[in-house]
Amino acid sequence: MVMAGRIKLSFHSRVLLAVMAFCWVLVATFMVFQYQREKDFKRALLDTELQANNLRVIEALADGAQRHPLRGEFHQPSCRRP
Repeated sequence: MVMAGRIKLSFHSRVLLAVMAFCWVLVATFMVFQYQREKDFKRALLDTELQANNLRVIEALADGAQRHPLRGEFHQPSCRRP
């Protein structure tokens, strides 16, 4: 009795397909791992840059600088005359 939808493959073809499937699984696993690493690296880099900007703002405010309302820049207030 022959089954209608079954394709008969030789032993060598089945081994080749198994090895190719294993290689593709390894490639996919590596891609997911590398994507996650790059995402974590970019997140850490952004966090470092934001921390540096926060420190600059805190130091500028501690020195008495005022923020420009439109540009967001900090500048030292000019000497006021009495």
